[in-house]
Amino acid sequence: SKVCGLCGNNNGDLKDDFTTRHSLVTTTALEFGNSWKTSQECSDTVTQSFPCDSNPYCKAWAEKKCEIIRDDTFRDCHSKVDPTAYYNACIEEACACDMEGKYLGFCTAVAMYAEACNAAGVCVSWRKPNLCPVYCDYYNAPGECSWHYEPCGTVTAKTCKDQVIGQKFSSLLEGCYAKCPENAPYLDENTMKCVQLSECSCFYNDVIPAGGAVVDDCGRTCYCTAGELECSETLPTNSTPT
Repeated sequence: SKVCGLCGNNNGDLKDDFTTRHSLVTTTALEFGNSWKTSQECSDTVTQSFPCDSNPYCKAWAEKKCEIIRDDTFRDCHSKVDPTAYYNACIEEACACDMEGKYLGFCTAVAMYAEACNAAGVCVSWRKPNLCPVYCDYYNAPGECSWHYEPCGTVTAKTCKDQVIGQKFSSLLEGCYAKCPENAPYLDENTMKCVQLSECSCFYNDVIPAGGAVVDDCGRTCYCTAGELECSETLPTNSTPT
């Protein structure tokens, strides 16, 4: 692994995230955290505080909410990804019992299990309008409905940078995805809007609209044409400096 430290090693395996500075896997957060001290002059932390201990009145609520990880919602995944660690982590996150714990912490914990299930080949559509909703409509202009939520999706639309229809990611990911109409079939990654190819913007330190111009670091004037910067001393046809 090329990553190590308090954030784990990012190898997709939760079991070895508590790897100490000395490459030993421990089961306690205290031993793990103390091993990564940057100065030996700092004393070891000897007690660990848990949200459910600080907010015991939240524990029953947290256990009830997090049960979604172990109930029928994810039943197709249980045999492939053990829900125990995710359930326990969810309770600790939700036990914060403030706005962040009730919503961000709980929703993030469940989303992590859903992501693990997705990686194991089980797609679970668990979100609801009243349960950790994702508002993809934020990206839609008034009267438009190009952006939609997908629990396990990928970018398949043509984009201004990649003008070929096909899967852009190596794996399926939860998120908001654009489905561009025929009259505006290209997704402009700079503006997150569906456009015609001639309307594709460019980026050079900032978004440059189609037909716009910018002076690059070499002093050349570059014009944005169909999502590509063309640098020359003369003005391209139908382009106007901005």
